[in-house]
Amino acid sequence: MTPLLFILVTAFIIPAIEDDPEITKASQGRHRIAAFMDDIKTHAPTKKAAEMIKRKLEDAAGEIGLTLNVEKCDVYVRSTSDRRNEEAVEEIPFCLR
Repeated sequence: MTPLLFILVTAFIIPAIEDDPEITKASQGRHRIAAFMDDIKTHAPTKKAAEMIKRKLEDAAGEIGLTLNVEKCDVYVRSTSDRRNEEAVEEIPFCLR
């Protein structure tokens, strides 16, 4: 994908995730999404929020004819001592990137 096309695509996808009220509620407003070069990185404090972002990312990409390349997908988990939420992301059975 050319850089210009990627910018145009992410200009559609990023706001769809950033402004989603259900994702905002599930993540308590702590979800993030960033696009750089040919990657989209998402961050969420809970498994539920991460799953919602994944679905929204797939749906938004699908609306413009794109799919996620699962061979390039990764999940990174950061351990934290903050255990206020039992749904803290420990294992996510899908890809985000």
